[in-house]
Amino acid sequence: MRLWILIPVLALTMLTLSAAAQQSIFSRGPQLAAGAGSIQGVVVNANTGQPIAGAKVSLSGGIVNPPPVSAAAASTVPPVGANPGSPAVPTTVPPSPSLILSLAGNNTKSSVTGPDGRFSFTGLNGGSYTLLVAAAGFAQQEYGSVGSRVQGQALTLNAAQPLRDLSIRLAANGSIGGRIVDENRKPATNASIYILQTGYSDQGQTLASVAEGTVDDRGDFRIFDVPPGRYFVLAGSSPRILPPVLSGGRRVPAPRFALQYYPNSPDLSQAVSVEVNSSAEMLIDMRLVRQEQTFHVRGRVVNDSGVMPPNVMVAMAYQFLSGGGSFNTGGSFDPATGVFDVPNVPPGDYSVQAKIGMRPPSPSEPLGAGAAGRPSDSPTQPFGQVPIRVVNADVDGVVIMMSNGVTARGRIVIEGQTAAVPTVQQMRLGLTPVSLINRIVGVSAPVSSPPAADGTFQISGLREGEYYVRFSPA
Repeated sequence: MRLWILIPVLALTMLTLSAAAQQSIFSRGPQLAAGAGSIQGVVVNANTGQPIAGAKVSLSGGIVNPPPVSAAAASTVPPVGANPGSPAVPTTVPPSPSLILSLAGNNTKSSVTGPDGRFSFTGLNGGSYTLLVAAAGFAQQEYGSVGSRVQGQALTLNAAQPLRDLSIRLAANGSIGGRIVDENRKPATNASIYILQTGYSDQGQTLASVAEGTVDDRGDFRIFDVPPGRYFVLAGSSPRILPPVLSGGRRVPAPRFALQYYPNSPDLSQAVSVEVNSSAEMLIDMRLVRQEQTFHVRGRVVNDSGVMPPNVMVAMAYQFLSGGGSFNTGGSFDPATGVFDVPNVPPGDYSVQAKIGMRPPSPSEPLGAGAAGRPSDSPTQPFGQVPIRVVNADVDGVVIMMSNGVTARGRIVIEGQTAAVPTVQQMRLGLTPVSLINRIVGVSAPVSSPPAADGTFQISGLREGEYYVRFSPA
């Protein structure tokens, strides 16, 4: 197995700063005295113009003005526009304020508006600030933005000149309601409703749930406090195991419904978005298909050492929107042969995982019950997984190869320097799986040792796959 680790150059650029800059960043520097600047304004209802009382206004940012770098830290550079042969002139290069701010953390102040909707911040240093406002029943918004998910406008404050009479207009939330039935026009009771908004992450376009609801016994639903905007609506049952419901005075298995996007498609590419307006209700109707059948997933666990670990448990891991989970519905596992059988699996995409539990299950104990269901968190423990898709039949012949995580060694090299950089020992190297399901469910992240003085490091628990590499102050 070949493992490639790409270390972004930008993550290390701060290590090429002057010694004074490095000391300022990693020591977090002294706290500065409060300035004389101030920011004042009012929060109002965008629909009515009336002031909003009890809104929380958060102020963050500001430029930290670092102390001058000592003469020993000064460097010489040619003057701007000089010819290559021109003599150099001494120039004091201060640490980058933006680096100090992002690494040392910026102070966030908050204020709550009074009955007149007004807020005030005093004692501020000059610099660039952002204002974020949140109030019950209204869409959260930054100053200068045109929507709850749009970045706002930065405020530039001169410490000697206050900013007054800022006005932030919040849009009241709306709602989505309607009726959802099954293929026989009966209420799709207990079906889940997800209000989704598109976004982007390191994996491309994503769908995030901004609000959720449930269909009642009449087939109706209503979801309140939805910020104005365009959304996709998803209805049905997620891959998770649903708890039993009461019917006729007794507990029965909860009904399941195939997931459908509005108006009536299992595919997002054929979905139609709906628009929620401020202080208005959007009404929609949908029809779902019941999922009456569940299926078995059968197979065998194999360990690359040839010896089966004693505490193996098998579970079905799944990803759903930006989250996920895992389950084992009373399945069986034979440690002598490695054969497993997981019943009652709804249709969907899964990762069948074999991992080490806290203690061996007894022959009559369902996998996942009690302490046996708690996997070990050690990244070097044997682990294996296989992706599968359950459609309308049992899945047989799954082979899961368990293996121990491997150890990789490397060295951090600072571009343009041959000697070791002392502050590299104050950095933490972290690896995160690219696969979202591995980040959500049951896969321990690799563990890295702190870099040594010469930049060498060790990562244990690596498994086949792709990883994000990040550096941060320890």
